Amino acid sequence: MDPLTHALAGALTASFSGNPMSITDPIFLGTVLGSMAPDLDIIYQTKGDVAYLKNHRGFSHSFIGFAAVSAGIAGFLSLLFPETAFLTILLWTFLGALTHGFLDFLNSYGAKLFWPLSKKKQNLGILTIFDPVLIFIMGAGLAGQVFSPMANTIGTICITGYLLFRIYMRIKAAVVVKRRYPNYKKVVVIPSVISIWNWHFLLENDNNITVGEIRFLSWAMKIRRSYRKQINHPVVQAALKSKLGRLFKDFTPIFHVSVQRKDDSHLVSFIDLRYFIRDDFMHHATGILNEEFQLMEGIFQPYNKNRKIKIAG
Repeated sequence: MDPLTHALAGALTASFSGNPMSITDPIFLGTVLGSMAPDLDIIYQTKGDVAYLKNHRGFSHSFIGFAAVSAGIAGFLSLLFPETAFLTILLWTFLGALTHGFLDFLNSYGAKLFWPLSKKKQNLGILTIFDPVLIFIMGAGLAGQVFSPMANTIGTICITGYLLFRIYMRIKAAVVVKRRYPNYKKVVVIPSVISIWNWHFLLENDNNITVGEIRFLSWAMKIRRSYRKQINHPVVQAALKSKLGRLFKDFTPIFHVSVQRKDDSHLVSFIDLRYFIRDDFMHHATGILNEEFQLMEGIFQPYNKNRKIKIAG
């Protein structure tokens, strides 16, 4: 989620402490900082896009990471505000960090909450990266504190209702898609990148993968792409075991791989099927393998095809 949403979630959580909403209050400050701190893994960006995308929402977004960053923040704040007990600051800071993990769990990118026991990104897939409705409710709950001490409670109830509604939207969209396409074995529904009313769906059977979009209530559907599966192709299998393939598999759980002959080599294309915007998917990768199925050249293309990062074989 975006930084504003995380900060508002932390502030709304801190409002239940009864302490003033002020940057001079260690409880409020700790909770808000805790709600934003896990995204400090942006420091990996100094090592390049690959390092950042590989490590983003990893350790810092796990329960162990939440505890670690909370302890660091609480320790620092307890030095600045010695009149407030360290454990009290730690508790509220940790609650703030938990809101961060919870919100990231709700979108399709997910977070490695159980690292190091599991490196799988956990996600519910009901929120877009930026949700204006959620921001409005949080902001209203905080602003309403001026008029009523119950505003934060009312805001929290509204947030819960909205999230339940989003779950209903996803389930209903999946039901409609399954009815329209009953011959597909697997149906995955996740939020669209550009609209809170649209849902992205993926249909899969033994031979094909189809990606489309459905609009809530009108149930209008549009097929975006359809691919023939080549996952069992020996070149594809070799590409998936390469450094480029391992990176891409770790980056996304929903992808397509294709191969085509190119002179005396094999061109392998990876596509992340989660995010479709401006008539194309957001993340790609390309690998060239020789006759022995060894990776000669690997290129990771995050965000758009023109952004090319070389990956050693």
